[in-house]
Formats: sequence, C-alpha cells, structure tokens
Amino acid sequence: MVEVESICRICFLKMDPDTAKKLFDVGATVVFLDVPQNTEVGIDMNVWRTGDKFKGLKMIPPGLHMLHYSAVGKESMAAPRTSFFHFFGEGEILVRKWDPVTETLIEVSDDDKDRIKSNKEELDRFLGAFPYDTWKKWYALTSHVSEEIMKRVQPVSEMLCSASLLEADEEQPKFDAAGSSSEERMLPKMHLKSGTELRFTALPSALCLENASPEFRTAYSLDSSLRLEKMLEGSMAPSQLLGELQVAFVSFLVGHVYDAFEHWKKLVHLFCTCDVALRRYPDMFLQLLTCMHYQIQEVPEDFFTDIISKENFLVHTLHILFTNLEEEDVPTGLRQRGMLFRQHLMQKFKWDFSEEPDEYAPTIVDAE
Repeated sequence: MVEVESICRICFLKMDPDTAKKLFDVGATVVFLDVPQNTEVGIDMNVWRTGDKFKGLKMIPPGLHMLHYSAVGKESMAAPRTSFFHFFGEGEILVRKWDPVTETLIEVSDDDKDRIKSNKEELDRFLGAFPYDTWKKWYALTSHVSEEIMKRVQPVSEMLCSASLLEADEEQPKFDAAGSSSEERMLPKMHLKSGTELRFTALPSALCLENASPEFRTAYSLDSSLRLEKMLEGSMAPSQLLGELQVAFVSFLVGHVYDAFEHWKKLVHLFCTCDVALRRYPDMFLQLLTCMHYQIQEVPEDFFTDIISKENFLVHTLHILFTNLEEEDVPTGLRQRGMLFRQHLMQKFKWDFSEEPDEYAPTIVDAE
C-alpha cells in the first residue's frame, strides 16, 4: 500500500486534462478529520495507509461509493474493517471525524461542516485525488445499485463491520438454590447487535408440497422459477434484485462481511437453477451474466472451492444454468451470450462444465 499523497500524483499523470477539470467541478469530496497516521483508509476497491498530511479525498465521481477504514496497532496489525455506503451528489462534501475511543469515524456538528466547506480551497492540498482509473471497474460491479436499494439494504446503523458485533441477552444467568451455576448457564447468550445487520430480502421458503402431484414436486425441486417469481411479486423489479446481488458481492469483497457472501451464494443459486424463468425474463438473465462476468474477475480461481469437499460451488451452480440455456426454446440472444460466458470461464479458469455434479445426477434404484 502507498500513501494517498502519492496516489494523487499517479492519478493526475494518468488522467487527461478534460476529465480532471470535469471531476474537479462536479466531483465530491470526503474529509476525514483527526485520523491517526498509518490508519488503513479506502474507497471502493482502493486502500492506503494514511500519511501525516492526509485529510481526505477529492474529485470523487458522483454516485455510489463504499468508504472503509481499519485502525492499525503498534505492530502494523489492522483491526477488522468498518465500512459504509454513500451515494454522493455533484460537488457534495462529506465530513467525518475520528473518535479515538471507539476507533470509528463519526459525524460532526453542522458548525464543523460549515467551517470545512468555507475552507475547502485551503484544505485542497491535503486531499488525495480519487484514483479514476479504477472507477469503471467499481461502476461495473455496482451498476444496478440505486440509492433506493442502498438505503433499503444497508444496516439501520449504516455501518458494516467485518467482525460481527455481538451483545448479550438482557436475561442474566440464573443460579440454583446453592448459589452455584453450571458453566453453560454462567456464560451469557450472545446475539447479533440490533441494527448492524444487512437487510437483504428474505429468500422464499419452500412451498407446502404435501398435496402436490409427483410431477409438480419434481419440477419444483429442479426449477427455482417459482421462488424467483415470488421474490419479484409486488414492487421488486428485476433490476432491484440484481442490485441486491451486487450489494451482497461488494459488501463481502470490499467490506469483508461474510454474511453478505452467504446471501450472494443463495441468490446465485436461485438464479442459476431457474429454467422456465429464462424465457419469461431474458433481459434480466442477460444482465445477470454481465454482473457475474465482472464479479468473477475480482476473485481468485479457487475462491469458491469448498475446503472440505474440494468442489467448486460456482462451477456446479453455473453448470445447471448453462445446461438450461442450451434448450431450444430459450431466446437465441440469451443462449448465445451464455455459451460465450461459459467459453470464457473455461479458457480463463480452466473450469470444466462437461460433467454433471453428483448431487444432480440421476439416482439408480434396484428393483425388488
């Protein structure tokens, strides 16, 4: 990692004058006050260790961004990452102040905000320029995330932490008549601190299949289209579901929130195990392929491999999608795009989609 001051110089060397002028006029600014030197601070997919002159970043393209930071100890060990989303408007100035007690960035008073805004020119030399060469990649990863989606999904606290914040139940351990307690009862029960969890849309639970025909049960178990339809009922549009998929991915990739990765996996499995829905929502699945193309570029080849089974979750899941896309009645454009995506993955990662996963292979039962 390098300090923000050097990033500023590098950015200007790569940025053409017209782009620099435009970003200077309409770009947003984030000011971080009193941040200790050597703290890890970042925006989107960029992270640096702060220098003694660091005060923030300027020329930030309007739109969605993710700011993150980690306190660093004496032995250069970084604490768990804290992050938050912010949808910047043109020329906006966002101000946060370091709280040494909690080691977090907190909001400042209106007077402090006004003071910063009035001294923007004086502060300019302490601000690093946003690394514009990485913005297109970030935009591709968040292209469906509107401000509405961001506000709906982000925690009530608006802060994400890579280490789950736990708190004890109000009920205290109970002692028996002799005044003693078992070890299990002595330990307080912990739960996730309210307001810190991402508010993802709950995936539909399995339908009651008690009175369903065998044909329906088989179709329901193999095709997630009914579950997808249920998620799209009401006001949720396909673009919103794709936006939630993207929020989940960057919350894990950048925010290091593991629960977000688990939700991303569930959504990917839901999409990829649809069959009938491929014909009803071809545009959504075309956009899904684009989303996943950019997401997969950001992770190493063996990232999705289960440590125990040594099987790649994504290879098995995409195998189902590609198999369904090969059916003749799937819209031609969607089928062709899917086959191109499969070919790209096979060439880049050497993934093999030719063998059917064992869990989806037909079961042979001996006749009695």
